[in-house]
Amino acid sequence: MASPGITVRLLGDPSSEPARAVPHVGQRYQELRRQCLEQRRLFTDPSFDAVPSSLGYWELGLGSENIKGLEWKRPQEICRSPKFIEEDMSRTDVKQGKLSDCWFLAAAASLTLYPRLMQRVVPRGQSFAREDYAGIFHFQFWQYGQWVDVVVDDRLPVKNGELVFVHSCQSDEFWMPLLEKAYAKLNGSYEAINGGYMNEAFVDLTGGVGETYQLKMPNPELFKVIRAALTKRSLMGAHIKITRREDMEGQTPEGLVKGHAYSITAVRKLDHGGKKLKLLRLRNPWGKVEWNGRWSDNSPLWAGLVPQTSLQVRKEDGEFWMQMDDFLRYFDALEICSLTPDLLEEEKGVGWNVHAFQGRWSTGFTAGGCRSSGLRDGFWMNPQYHVRLLEADEADLRKQRLDPSCTLLVSLMQKDRRQDRKRGKDFLPIGFEILKMPKEVTNEREVVISLSPWAGLPSQLAAGRLIRSG
Repeated sequence: MASPGITVRLLGDPSSEPARAVPHVGQRYQELRRQCLEQRRLFTDPSFDAVPSSLGYWELGLGSENIKGLEWKRPQEICRSPKFIEEDMSRTDVKQGKLSDCWFLAAAASLTLYPRLMQRVVPRGQSFAREDYAGIFHFQFWQYGQWVDVVVDDRLPVKNGELVFVHSCQSDEFWMPLLEKAYAKLNGSYEAINGGYMNEAFVDLTGGVGETYQLKMPNPELFKVIRAALTKRSLMGAHIKITRREDMEGQTPEGLVKGHAYSITAVRKLDHGGKKLKLLRLRNPWGKVEWNGRWSDNSPLWAGLVPQTSLQVRKEDGEFWMQMDDFLRYFDALEICSLTPDLLEEEKGVGWNVHAFQGRWSTGFTAGGCRSSGLRDGFWMNPQYHVRLLEADEADLRKQRLDPSCTLLVSLMQKDRRQDRKRGKDFLPIGFEILKMPKEVTNEREVVISLSPWAGLPSQLAAGRLIRSG
């Protein structure tokens, strides 16, 4: 018999099913583009106009010193022959501007390594060719269970003739500045995307499920985790935590940037002096400022490799190799985004089931606080989602393990918090716990954990944080 208390019964979210992208604010790209071509005019976006409110509300708001002298210009007013994409989209196309959105840019740079994923975010068929050009572009982002198609015009913030925010190494390439503008529009303004964690961007760019590893907690299997994640085409990033706001983007003597997001793009094992070394390749979205320690671009250690390797690239492009133990010493968190089945190419062994649910904490009904707070007695009031894992992982079955595991990934998201920043609101420190139920109640169809049993149940996982990074 179920324990007394509140039961929250979840209904499957229909938007979690694969579907066409929904037009953001009702703007349909093909229809708007056709109208502009027929009327021989360039598109101007009334829902994200070239006005101060599109830039921001405080640091980039009306009257701010930061936006003095800023203009909005179309690419053909910035360079002679603009191109949407120069050859192919590459991680080196992404160079951060005067906006603290490295978390988004590093995620976008990682995504370029997987063209099939990038084509979902940056739809094909867009260009500045005269016969196709109407000053309108579109991009797609995943939002709370569905893909959203965001339309933008190509007016970009410029100061002294140069782009203010993200730009490409090729001065005539504009896919990345326009992608950044579309993401700013989705979140309300450019300033709204100041600061964040890479997993937030990874999820918005893929619809995948994010998880975080704290690097100061020993994990002998971490290199295997990273290598397996890259093999599965998961997206990854890392950052160095800060404790004071003034430390944001401060540089260490080793050439690393605090509070800054780096993408992880490759791993290698090398034989050096009779030892097996583990190396990671990272990239700074600034496109400059690199690690200067062991195995950096100019490290003498490369000369000792026999045979010589092509891994070493002496170029100030923001990309560098780093030994695993140095990575663990200087970085604080690793973020991994695992992709869902609709984003993975069909292959044997992929057996994910995906479910999305929506809900809320309501004061007096389903808001019970956390166990570590003074509201512990009300913890049972929180929404309880009961999950039974019935199928073992195929890898464990193949190895005929006596106690096989079943992988479960859980992601918790907050809606529309960036749009509310202009009203003084921000992300809340929310979280969840996964608890192992006693065997005697696992066969019950309806189980509610009430007040007393919480204290005796071991927490298998606790996750909670305030999403904020530089």
